Amino acid sequence: MCNNTKIKEWLINLSLVYDENKDYLTKLDADIGDADHGINISRGFGCVRDALKNNDSAISAIFKQTATLLIKNVGGASGPLYGTFFLNASIASTNKEELTLKDITEIFNKGTNAISALGKSKEGEKTMLDTLFPALNAMKENNESIEDFKSKVLISAENGMKSTIDMIATKGRASYLAERSAGHQDPGATSSFMMIKELINIL
Repeated sequence: MCNNTKIKEWLINLSLVYDENKDYLTKLDADIGDADHGINISRGFGCVRDALKNNDSAISAIFKQTATLLIKNVGGASGPLYGTFFLNASIASTNKEELTLKDITEIFNKGTNAISALGKSKEGEKTMLDTLFPALNAMKENNESIEDFKSKVLISAENGMKSTIDMIATKGRASYLAERSAGHQDPGATSSFMMIKELINIL
């Protein structure tokens, strides 16, 4: 269903989306963080895009290279967090030439839980996990049908992202604002939604 060419397409398309939304993501981060999320993630995925253009590696190797580049080139917390996701995606896709919906679900299972462990955080704390965990749950419940998978995962991720608007942050730089962090959509939850949306688009 999803071979190495499709994975490359996903990551390259995502890098372009991050470029297009660099200012938007940075504005979200300016409200509650360091005002650098869009700049950092656009730069990191730009490095991924350049590396993948003429890369015919296996899926697992593509994910591992992506992880390495993100950890090296994305500043702040985002580099280690996204890097951890893709490093675990590499582990979950070892020796797989094509990914089924269940394989994709396992990639998100490993990746999301690894982010949770690294950040010592959980759903409901106004982070990227508020997008990723609802999407993961939808994947687990809908991985028999491609159409159900695509529609349910996308809406779950979007609802999760939007749920961060009313949350009070208890993790990261935003937590310093306490109650004043409410009323702002989390930038990490937003970039995570974009990642999921671009995956859905190539399935």
